[in-house]
Amino acid sequence: MIKAIIFDMDGVLLDTREANIVFFQREMERSGYGKIPRKLAAKGHTITMMDSVRLFTGERSEKRVKEIWQEWVSNAEDLYPSELVAVPSHVKYVLERLSKKYKTAIVTGRIRRWIGEFFKHANIKDSFDALVGFEDYKKPKPDPEPLLVAAKRLRVASNECIYVGDSKVDELAARAAGMKFIMYHGFSKTRTADHVSKANDFKDLLKIIEMMSKA
Repeated sequence: MIKAIIFDMDGVLLDTREANIVFFQREMERSGYGKIPRKLAAKGHTITMMDSVRLFTGERSEKRVKEIWQEWVSNAEDLYPSELVAVPSHVKYVLERLSKKYKTAIVTGRIRRWIGEFFKHANIKDSFDALVGFEDYKKPKPDPEPLLVAAKRLRVASNECIYVGDSKVDELAARAAGMKFIMYHGFSKTRTADHVSKANDFKDLLKIIEMMSKA
């Protein structure tokens, strides 16, 4: 029996792809590494900012990586192009419907302070029973730890949860956690196996979740 729906943030609740690309390019220039190509910057969309620092800078010193990460976090309020962030159509309606029947949570690689970006745009903070951000776990996705933390906070078993994500990393994390998974294609067209449930519109989630709950 499905008791909880857990959502990824970037790529599902928020279309942040373009904003993230611009931010990473700005920060690489500001940090003295030079502007990186869009294709490379786009890879930071599905990994944590810490891993993005490692990937983009090539730094091998963890001390230096953490220093750069802290600089980027501190600069985010001024340099992150929030005007490029978009929210899916029907998100408020869908979440309000789901929250009446299921427990709901957000699991993201964003630091908790940045989760506020979503609430600023969508104004639906009361729709979620738990928030899990970067500070709440040690091993990021595809490790199942972030999802297991969410299940624990929601007080449900992992096999009673559906995770909605937009990447292969999300799918792997859900499988490892023993959760059902829905690939959201509203902002991207990540390739997935035919057996994976897919939603092309946020409103489609209501029907798909209902079907999965009965299975």
